[in-house]
Amino acid sequence: MSIYPQKQNIEIVRGDDYSQQFFLGVDLTGKVVTFTLKTSKYDADSDSKVQIDTVTGLVTLNGAPATNPAWGSITVDSILAGTITLNISHEATDLLRSTTGWWYWDFQV
Repeated sequence: MSIYPQKQNIEIVRGDDYSQQFFLGVDLTGKVVTFTLKTSKYDADSDSKVQIDTVTGLVTLNGAPATNPAWGSITVDSILAGTITLNISHEATDLLRSTTGWWYWDFQV
């Protein structure tokens, strides 16, 4: 299931750490949560600018397999309420290409 929390905008600044809490509103018991940031909502997950999951950490960066999974994480703050914190390190944001414009993002559970 794809979740767009309140259709909100997020701002990720190149070269800065990013950390934000999200309320997904679903029970996360036994679930893997994946965050994906894309230039087009039709892009494949493997082509995403950033993909992070609760198991691996940073999976994809700029459409390629991430070389350092520790540069991204999703922490589950409340399993039953579905509250998570998304973290992207400054090392990862520094490498983001095409840093202007609107991108599409979602969480998948």
